[in-house]
Amino acid sequence: MAKPQAESQHVPSATRISKLEQDLAACQAKLAGVSPMILSLIQHSPVATAIFDTNMCYIAANTASVSSYNLAVQDILGISHFEIFPDIGNDWKNVHTRCLQGAHESRSEDPYPRDDGSHMWLDWSVYPWLVLDGEIAGIVMNTEVVSGQVQAREEARVFRKLVESSSEGIVISDLNNIITYANGAYQSMVGAHGDDLIGQSLMRYVGSGYNLDDVNDTTRKQGEWHGVIDHKQASGDTFLAQVVSFAMRDNTGALTQRASICRDVTDEQRLRRRLIDNEQRLQMLMNGLPVMLLATDLAG
Repeated sequence: MAKPQAESQHVPSATRISKLEQDLAACQAKLAGVSPMILSLIQHSPVATAIFDTNMCYIAANTASVSSYNLAVQDILGISHFEIFPDIGNDWKNVHTRCLQGAHESRSEDPYPRDDGSHMWLDWSVYPWLVLDGEIAGIVMNTEVVSGQVQAREEARVFRKLVESSSEGIVISDLNNIITYANGAYQSMVGAHGDDLIGQSLMRYVGSGYNLDDVNDTTRKQGEWHGVIDHKQASGDTFLAQVVSFAMRDNTGALTQRASICRDVTDEQRLRRRLIDNEQRLQMLMNGLPVMLLATDLAG
């Protein structure tokens, strides 16, 4: 059977409730000395801002603060920050302690592991707030959840890594056919380094028999263009490339760039041509052979 005192750890006693009410009233009295203009600025700030007393109990929180963490103001006022966020580690607690002693601290994209195994990333700053006599009455905590930005940048990093390591040549050009990006495979195809490619016209590496304006027009109207294009290397040698070009658009849907995936098919085309030539020669040989008719009786 559970011990009676274990239950009391989960149900606040009347004494504790009275103490919380006294602490909240005392802190709100101190907070009343803060300029109403400052409090108004905090309340309407897009950054999540919470004000705590010296016991790390909430005495104020703006709209951004409660919405960012799915809280309600009436549920947190007078309650310890550590009860609202029981998974706070010692690193955060040490920050609170130092700031309650007068320190000002901040970090960008700071990982915050949760008990459920997930992570949040925060930009934050913590500093003490003072009453008129200069006494530290608690701390102010500004936080901004930047998990979306961090994850988007990580996804972009992984995608760029995949593009860089691709065996297919990938080149991106603007609407004037100026190269803005080329991966390692494309650089090897045309025999030029990235610094030499960026800012150059894509026409410099495309055979004269092709009109990129037609490719751009098809890409803009249909989203993609497929075909085989003669390419020129920086050395002057030529090669054939199977190309898939597709449109790159901004958030408004406007066409901004064109990406092309290129595969060197010179050897494939040469083998195909050799196979066709051999088939034609064989057909000519067969056509030139005399027809022989041989008749025998039943005895052979």
